[in-house]
Amino acid sequence: MRASIVKSRPARRTVALIVLALMTAENGCYVYVPTTAVQPSAGARYEFAINDQGRVGLADQLGPGVTTIEGTLVDENADAYVVSVAKIETIASGPSHWSGEKLTVKQGYVTAVRERQLSKPRTVLAAGIAVSAIVAFVVTRALVGGGSDETPGETPPPPGSVIIPHRAP
Repeated sequence: MRASIVKSRPARRTVALIVLALMTAENGCYVYVPTTAVQPSAGARYEFAINDQGRVGLADQLGPGVTTIEGTLVDENADAYVVSVAKIETIASGPSHWSGEKLTVKQGYVTAVRERQLSKPRTVLAAGIAVSAIVAFVVTRALVGGGSDETPGETPPPPGSVIIPHRAP
């Protein structure tokens, strides 16, 4: 029993590395670029850079020192964005992931709006890394290759010998 546990640890580590590589690849495929639209469109993913006035005004809802808010734009009116928040970043504690809570952010609190777009070079690189990890896993585990019809521990008969099948009485 102990031997099987030892053998499975490297396999678990490899699987964990592959999953980590795939998760990193998924996030690494996107970049935020300054939006070219006059008004951001609802349903798209954006990153909002927050100014000093916004850090003070949003401190009660988000905590102190918010620098960016990332999420899907739900609605926009003349003076505010309604965002389904996916992540915030603060000066002191860095990124914090959220699960889609809606937040109203005054436009006066925002210094820049950047739209999330797919990056083709990053996507190609991430796909190459993922494929390489999977190939490395398969090759190191001998999951592909030729087999034999022999039973382990059984020696094959010498060439030219006649094999008579054994029949049960």
